[in-house]
Amino acid sequence: MRVKQRVYFALRSKTIAAAEITAKLGIEPDDFKVMGSRLTNPPRPMTHKWSVGCDDAGLRVDEQLEITIARLLPQQAEITRLAQKFFLEGDACGAFMSVVRDFAEEDGEEESETVVELDNGMKLEKLSGQHQLLSWHMTHDTMRFLLSVGSKFDVDEYG
Repeated sequence: MRVKQRVYFALRSKTIAAAEITAKLGIEPDDFKVMGSRLTNPPRPMTHKWSVGCDDAGLRVDEQLEITIARLLPQQAEITRLAQKFFLEGDACGAFMSVVRDFAEEDGEEESETVVELDNGMKLEKLSGQHQLLSWHMTHDTMRFLLSVGSKFDVDEYG
């Protein structure tokens, strides 16, 4: 099994474009979308979207979450203010943390070796299907950040 995964934090608004969000936060996005840039009636995408994230190979989701949040922490108060304002704009607006994982991606990361040596010298044999990227958790700091900014949390898994 090959696994490819990424996490991203997004701010979505119907009234404020990504360029203005960037100016307010002083953080360059990794990606952005302009509302109605593909279709105008009905508008698709439905909102402006500003996002930062991590898709570094070899990292578990919890490690990608920590890297992403570390980039955002210096502007936590402003992110909270913007997210609350955007949330009031209606559906699909506000703050979102997303995890996207694909278990059949051709260029995904292959499962590691079947014998693992621990620090104490003991060797463990992994069973097939115990991919090193499958397990992840959220730290208290991650949960506190997401709660403080009023973020929704979404996990999409494919394959």
